Amino acid sequence: MSSTTNVQSYLPYVFRPVYTWTGTNFTTTFNLSNIDTLSVRSAKFGVIYAGDISNNVFIGSNTGNSPADVGNCNASSNTAIGIAAAAAISASSNSEFVGFQAGSAGKVICNSVVIGVSAALSNSNVSNSILIGTSNSAGLSNINNTICIGGNAGGRGSSNIYIGSSNGVGMTGSSNVLIGNGVNLSTIPGYTLVDGVTPGPSFSNQSNLFMIGSSNKVLIAGNFTNGVVSIGSTNTNANVCNAGTSNVNISNTIPNITLDVFKCMRVQNGLSIGCDPNQGFTLDSVGSFRAQDGYGQIYLSNCYDPVNGVPNGNPSNSVVNMSSTGGSSMTLDVQGTVRASNAIVSNQVSAAGYYSAQSGTAGVLVASNATLSIPLKNNGLVIATIYNSASPAVSYSASFMVTNYTSNVAWTASNVMSNAALTFTVAVSNANVVISNSTSGSVTFRYNVTFFPIG
Repeated sequence: MSSTTNVQSYLPYVFRPVYTWTGTNFTTTFNLSNIDTLSVRSAKFGVIYAGDISNNVFIGSNTGNSPADVGNCNASSNTAIGIAAAAAISASSNSEFVGFQAGSAGKVICNSVVIGVSAALSNSNVSNSILIGTSNSAGLSNINNTICIGGNAGGRGSSNIYIGSSNGVGMTGSSNVLIGNGVNLSTIPGYTLVDGVTPGPSFSNQSNLFMIGSSNKVLIAGNFTNGVVSIGSTNTNANVCNAGTSNVNISNTIPNITLDVFKCMRVQNGLSIGCDPNQGFTLDSVGSFRAQDGYGQIYLSNCYDPVNGVPNGNPSNSVVNMSSTGGSSMTLDVQGTVRASNAIVSNQVSAAGYYSAQSGTAGVLVASNATLSIPLKNNGLVIATIYNSASPAVSYSASFMVTNYTSNVAWTASNVMSNAALTFTVAVSNANVVISNSTSGSVTFRYNVTFFPIG
């Protein structure tokens, strides 16, 4: 039997019943005071008023600071629940800590919520943040205005949102949003440009990023600064598709880009560019248009310079241009009827019954004693009309009947017309119509050679 010696002398200092008149009867309040430790097997309370002299509430073994240290730790208006939660915190205020060792040994944690086993353990300089998850942001400092939810998640910086396990680890920038599991500095992949170059960017201190993915698989990335959204890639820099250009007059940055798709894109119904959909077209585009395959291009624009083959910024009549690129040839193959109210074609033109080769308005410069060859495709009638720039200038026209164009068999030229003595020769040789410059200087030739093949 336990001793009760001197118990009666402690009663006035420990147990103090208080009677309060409610207007109809007395209610009893039982106050306990001057107790450092109270041990009970079980207890039921209607209301517990708890707190230290700095308005902190600590519930749990080794939670918060001891009453003797409250004044020295400069911690106020904090709530901690859990074994060792907020243990030995200092210079912290207006924060909630829930979980085993949540916020333990923290310094300068203010206006924040910390929930989870070892969440914000040994953190410093945390303000206006919500950190939820096992070991969330543990051991980090300088976290402000951040929402971080997920086990082992968290990074430094301000105004970040990290949602997902291990998200944001190693990040130090601000205003980033990472959603998914394991999207962090060690897993965010780089990207490869169209020409195969991999720039290898660093994401550690980047800000204003938006990413949704899982580990090193980022499905959607965005940049809040330039407004670029990338699908299937982390390239949100608004740079050109290729590694760059040696032309200093061409910028490597693309203005006004909003969406970048890394791989192929499928549109199952219709695509409208510069206009509203559902106007009767699967592909509907309002504005200039270009399609290029590396060898040729087709171009539609009302600001097209037909001489230089580039947009000139001066609206005029609409032009559809088809031309080669990179020195290759361009062929238009129409299986049907071509109709045109007014057609102007330079160089070689062909149809079922003929084909024609032209020099163009600029002509072709031929050196002294050099030749210009125009290939034949079959036997038949050849009509050649030629003009040169020699002094005096010579205009020439003649007809040739070719009976074996590969063996240089042709009738003598007929229907020959010339305004002066010839300073050049025209002959059929090696399956070509060959124009030879007989003068002592370079001469520009303009020609139209039309073939009427047999078969």
